[in-house]
Amino acid sequence: MTRIKSPGLLIRISHLILIQIVFIFSALALVLFYPSAQNSVSENYSRQGHKILDATSILANMIRSDSGGVYVDSQVILEAERCLRADISLSRVDLICRDSKSGNDSLIHLAHQEGITETPHVINSIGNPNHDLFRTSSGPIVSVLSPDGEYLEYYVKPEGTKSDYIILVTSHNTLSGTLRNNQAEFIFLLFLFSALISLLIINLIFKGIKRPLSHLLQAFEKTASGVEDYLVEEEGDKDIRALAVAFNKMSHSLTEKQRKLSFANKETLKSNRALAESESILTALVDYSPDAVIVSDLEDQVIIYNQQTARDFGYNQTDMLGKKISNLFTIPVSLRKSAATAVETAEGQEVICRRRDGGRFPALLVHTELGPDGNKPIAMLYFVKNIS
Repeated sequence: MTRIKSPGLLIRISHLILIQIVFIFSALALVLFYPSAQNSVSENYSRQGHKILDATSILANMIRSDSGGVYVDSQVILEAERCLRADISLSRVDLICRDSKSGNDSLIHLAHQEGITETPHVINSIGNPNHDLFRTSSGPIVSVLSPDGEYLEYYVKPEGTKSDYIILVTSHNTLSGTLRNNQAEFIFLLFLFSALISLLIINLIFKGIKRPLSHLLQAFEKTASGVEDYLVEEEGDKDIRALAVAFNKMSHSLTEKQRKLSFANKETLKSNRALAESESILTALVDYSPDAVIVSDLEDQVIIYNQQTARDFGYNQTDMLGKKISNLFTIPVSLRKSAATAVETAEGQEVICRRRDGGRFPALLVHTELGPDGNKPIAMLYFVKNIS
């Protein structure tokens, strides 16, 4: 069965950031390009006006009027109450009648919602300015917003009526507030989701990156201070976990190598002590040899000079170290040729040696090369036996 790999932490964080950007730009687009409240409210006012025209047309057909005035019976009141029950936003229905003799307006209450005892608008008995405004209007309906913005009044003159009266319908102004609230709620939800995504991103960064990296840094400091085989918990994103696995392998490998190196150091110390003991024994053998022993490098400079040589030649050991061996005797040409051709001369040759005080004595000189087998020699060993 194929196992689908989940995306890494950084990819998930980038996806969340993209979603957050979409939310933010959606909120900005809503603020910038959403239809203004005024236009939306006007459209809703217009739709409400058409509904009121339909309702008041039925009511107008039931009202009797003539030159003597307007007559309202119980059927008109029942129809007005039915209109209020049909639309919960309507608060009351009234008639405004013009007295032909005095020219004043009078108000007739037809129906109102429970709890409303007086009209929210002001009706002047000597003339309603809104009524005068309606007379100058060419449309069948005029909407007027109350000064406090809480109510909306619709002045309607039904078609075909001969008497001078107007049906006044008062409605709660909930359209503008509803639109503003809906837009504000939507923007608030967008920013709420954006804030939640931000908190999620912070949580992912802390749990998946910050805390594991802090543990890794602490592990590196422990390892650098000399703590052996210090392991870190494998946590966080898969990339961080892979880094923790690699660190644990490195820590274990360093511990193993440190143990091997410690063991090798102990063995080296043992070898060095054994070598030092061997060198001391060899030095003692050379130093207390009954014959003169001299070792020179390939440039004929003395590097080893034993006590018997000092007695035979009269030079202290420190006096001859680093000096030319030619100060003691002249190396025969035959010995140089044998050295150049790697021919060993076990018999040796007789040479005349020179003391420090100028005296001379005969000696038998035997030499050999010093160096690893099969490699170029690094020094020359001379045995000088006084045969005077």
